Amino acid sequence: MSKNNGNIWALAFGVAVGGATAYYLTQTKEGKKMAKKAKKKYKQLEKEARTKLEENADMLANKATEAVSTTKQMIDETATVVNKKVDNLTNKAENVVEDTKSSFDKGVEQAQRNLADKTRKIERVLQNGKA
Repeated sequence: MSKNNGNIWALAFGVAVGGATAYYLTQTKEGKKMAKKAKKKYKQLEKEARTKLEENADMLANKATEAVSTTKQMIDETATVVNKKVDNLTNKAENVVEDTKSSFDKGVEQAQRNLADKTRKIERVLQNGKA
């Protein structure tokens, strides 16, 4: 019972303090001034908080825009480098193919000349009757 009795006294004390505070803030000249100051301060702090939130929101939006721009720039630069490397490798491959074809063509031409020379020699031998 003493525990409930303590709770009742705490409740009664809380009600009395709350009532006295409400009376002071709403019924006395000084309390009304204090309540008005508190309300004014609350509005000022609310305005400052909104301003800070807006500033931070703008800053965040700007940072996000910068990040997207930087990422796009990096992608473009990477694509440029890759395209240059692909072009370079393509040119090298084309040069190798062209060199190989040129060497092959030269070999074929040389073989044709050799064959023509041997054919002429054979024809001369057959015409002269020499072996």
